Amino acid sequence: MLDLLAEDIQIVDAAHDARLLQAAYRLRYAVTVDELHKEQTHADHLQRELRDDCDDEHSTVLCAVLEGAVIGTIRVTWGHADLPAHFRQQYALSAFGRFPPASWSFTSRLAIDRFFRNGAAISRLFDRAYQLVRERGGRVNFCQCTPALVRLYEQLGYRRYTQAVIDPDSGFHIPMVLLAEDAEHLARVRSPLLRIARELPNRPETDGWFARQFPEFSHGGVHAGLVDEEFTRALAQEMYATDIALFRGLPAAAAEKFIAASRVVKVPAGELVVRQGVMGHEMYLILNGAAEVRRSAGAQPCTIATLGKGQIFGEMAFVTRRARTASVVALTDLDVLVLSQQFIQGLTKTMPATVIQILLNLSVILCDRLNFCTEQLLTYRHAPD
Repeated sequence: MLDLLAEDIQIVDAAHDARLLQAAYRLRYAVTVDELHKEQTHADHLQRELRDDCDDEHSTVLCAVLEGAVIGTIRVTWGHADLPAHFRQQYALSAFGRFPPASWSFTSRLAIDRFFRNGAAISRLFDRAYQLVRERGGRVNFCQCTPALVRLYEQLGYRRYTQAVIDPDSGFHIPMVLLAEDAEHLARVRSPLLRIARELPNRPETDGWFARQFPEFSHGGVHAGLVDEEFTRALAQEMYATDIALFRGLPAAAAEKFIAASRVVKVPAGELVVRQGVMGHEMYLILNGAAEVRRSAGAQPCTIATLGKGQIFGEMAFVTRRARTASVVALTDLDVLVLSQQFIQGLTKTMPATVIQILLNLSVILCDRLNFCTEQLLTYRHAPD
């Protein structure tokens, strides 16, 4: 299905087509407001459109068009000398002073029609956006994403480099940056954009600059390297997920009953939830908020993952009762569900079907993480020196 649609989908710059622009704004509204129920300051509820101050002459709105209908859209805002102050603050642009503002760009407002999320629209839009950046001499491209999407954006080639921000519309988001000319890094993370980058001139020295400028985030996000179709499906599933993987397959009433019987803990922003090296046997499920996984290996602590709603941590200690292999810090105020083996065993008599489904879901999650770690290890072993 992906291959068949890939040839039929056209990626069009909607700048001079009022009909396409309106369709893009309406698709944004349908996905962001109607489907995901996100409050949007700039939403026009009467016209059912979502546009903001960045939809101006400094931005390019791309549309994925199939048989005349807009099934996906993404926006690239081009850097210029008069960027709004909130842009400079949210993206910590002062750290990128070696790059002229004209070489900056910002990717945002990705929206895909629900019926085409496992198809080629996402990858075609990212491909064309990256091509445009390179054609215009772009050297750094910024975006913001939710914690749950960090790992997938890292596979595209983006990297974390600063603290999270609170966007008035989108809430808690992680700023990320793509060094557009760093083909070596794209190869290291097996980015789907690499096939385009290889056909263009590149500057590998930017990789060393990034490591010196942002040592805390210099781990580089080397991941499993999903093939295009797998990557597209995974990105769509995470981007538009409304459920929690640990409760997948459970009726809503059963999940609510399980949560009611569990211990929910509120953790203030900045507080350490678990500490590396300390014994523990609890596993945690994030119900609300975001957390950061950090590991100390020598003098420089390293940020190795960012977690959001629906994600779990502490699962290895839950299963093996060994010392924690990393620390987890609350980036925002957290609501976490605390699970222990003793608690789960106690529920096997009162809600056995629910416990079986949760343990099955946990097995799937652990298998996915084991596969991820295996592929990551293989990637490091085969990475060029």
